[in-house]
Amino acid sequence: MPYRFLNVQAVLGFLCLFVLIADLALTFVLVKNRLFFTEPWSSYLLGMMDTITLWTGRIFWTIVVILVIARGILKGKPSRLPSTDRIIEVFVSVLRSFLPPRLVFSVPTFIVLLIVVFVLIKFLPSHFPYVPPASAILVTEDEKEIYAVDEVAGKIVIIERKPKDGGGLKTKMKVDLNRSGVQVRPQRLAISPDGKFVYITNPIADEIIIIDRGHNNTVLEPRSVGRLPRSIAFTPDGTKAYVSNEGPIPQGSISVIRVIDEKKNYVHQVIRNKTITGVNCPEGIAIPYDGRKLYVASQCGINEDPVFVIDTVTDKVLKHETIGKMQVGVNVALSPQHQKLYVARGNYPWRDNVKRRVGSPFSIVDTLTRKVLRTHTLQTSVNLVVVTPDEQYVLVGNGNNITVFDTKTDSEVKTFTPREASPLGIAVSKDNAVYVLYPEMEVFTFGLSGLLPIKR
Repeated sequence: MPYRFLNVQAVLGFLCLFVLIADLALTFVLVKNRLFFTEPWSSYLLGMMDTITLWTGRIFWTIVVILVIARGILKGKPSRLPSTDRIIEVFVSVLRSFLPPRLVFSVPTFIVLLIVVFVLIKFLPSHFPYVPPASAILVTEDEKEIYAVDEVAGKIVIIERKPKDGGGLKTKMKVDLNRSGVQVRPQRLAISPDGKFVYITNPIADEIIIIDRGHNNTVLEPRSVGRLPRSIAFTPDGTKAYVSNEGPIPQGSISVIRVIDEKKNYVHQVIRNKTITGVNCPEGIAIPYDGRKLYVASQCGINEDPVFVIDTVTDKVLKHETIGKMQVGVNVALSPQHQKLYVARGNYPWRDNVKRRVGSPFSIVDTLTRKVLRTHTLQTSVNLVVVTPDEQYVLVGNGNNITVFDTKTDSEVKTFTPREASPLGIAVSKDNAVYVLYPEMEVFTFGLSGLLPIKR
């Protein structure tokens, strides 16, 4: 029985509609979960639709071409190969078997389907771990503890945020990192996304020290990395970690650590043949939620210090995505929701001709266009930058000051001086409690809610 053109048209129309709605649904989910950081969602939508239709056509017409060639080869010989008409007929009949017998598509039907998609996505759960950049002080993922670096004593101080017996912060224990014959001067620490391990830089011995939180904060065997390790960043899935090594100056490197192997075992293995080179004195590093790229602040480039961008799949520098003119980069932080990169630029001399201010720069970069949106002139020593877990604000340590910026407008909201000393690290909890580490292990705390204007 020959196929009917109208049936083919109806089925192929339904197929295209289905692909479009599926693509829209997937795009809305990704937008909701803030995964569009390095690519506009509209580009993804068109690209995904293009890919689906392209491969559907390729597969179908490849079968047709193979059968036509086979029929030509077997011309004049007995053959049971189906005709092209028969292939299309079977293809259509299979598709029709999945459809109700009297299904009619129209503009109202399409609109209803879109509404259903939006409603379903509204109730889809979304959760991504808040993984702040490496710092001298951090709040754990479960919000119960604070880890702080005591560089002078060579220890990690673990503090209870909300002790069971009430009161303020309470020291729970101190983990001694010192060992015979090795100097230990811990500087920055990072907590794995699953909260099980703490990685600590020990630049004086060119190593990373690891604490196993699941086994009473046991100190594991240190891992040797490159010269002068400065910062640490985990991929969101927790399988890899990156360590920026400032030396040997002026050509540093980035070490790649396999945290979890293919069998889901924790191995903490430095992959020597994956060491990333071609980066000048890398300093602060950060990875967005999608985990596809590593952003690296750098120095030693004679006033040409860029922010390097590295593909975390290939572990190669993406030279065409390098963000130039970020002189004396010290630290970086990311806001995937606003698609912005924040760069703290140390003591680089900077003058704001509009506000007639002289100091050091703090730059805000659009991660899609890689263009600088704004550069603020702050006090000297712009070394610390932390985005709040809700991504509404970014806190910048500069000299003795802490300056708060609105992540949406890029405007300065407030500057204050908690202590007459430069902070060593800043951490922010999910309830917007701020913890600032000062020399001599003083932890200063305050709440953002009372300091900042209420957003409506």
